[in-house]
Amino acid sequence: MEEEPEYKVIFLGNSGVGKTQLINSVLGDEFDSDSLSTTNATFFSKYIKIKKKTYKINLWDTAGQEIYRAITSLFIKGSCIAIFVYDITDQTSYDDLEFWIEKAQDILENNCIYAIVGNKIDLFCDQKVQEDTAKKLAESKEFYFSQLSAKAEPQSVKDFIGMLLEKYIDKFGEKKGEIKIKINEKKSSKKLHCCSKSRSSN
Repeated sequence: MEEEPEYKVIFLGNSGVGKTQLINSVLGDEFDSDSLSTTNATFFSKYIKIKKKTYKINLWDTAGQEIYRAITSLFIKGSCIAIFVYDITDQTSYDDLEFWIEKAQDILENNCIYAIVGNKIDLFCDQKVQEDTAKKLAESKEFYFSQLSAKAEPQSVKDFIGMLLEKYIDKFGEKKGEIKIKINEKKSSKKLHCCSKSRSSN
């Protein structure tokens, strides 16, 4: 029997932009305003259904702090989908996207689907990065784009991840292996990180 194919989805971006909470939205976990800052990397597995077929994805959460950036590079390899996350209320997190994009593309080249996500759209009153600005950046690089809220609209996060996986399969085809039908199963991986207290991440 062939091994079940797995699709690696990696979230990249500065600390505090809400990568962990976006992943929690896909997993179906409740929003946690007291979440801890990731200081290495960890992944969680999830089965999602696309066009009546179920696929396994591994959602990789990575550290955004500068002191951990060299380590984060180690976890990019093998990703099918790379999602660059910024906080719409934090201009620096948007400005630093170029760093994360260059780092990922150096490793993944064109064998990946890329997306830019502006998180915390529920805080639109404090928005520093305009949607049109970020959308133009995504279009210039031929990336997918969305503004999301892990806190207010978790279903939109799930839908966006599903769309990206569908685009990956359309472009590169399905990975080889037996697909096991286990809808909505959630599994947490062995953890590869330790945590320290951080500000809340939407």
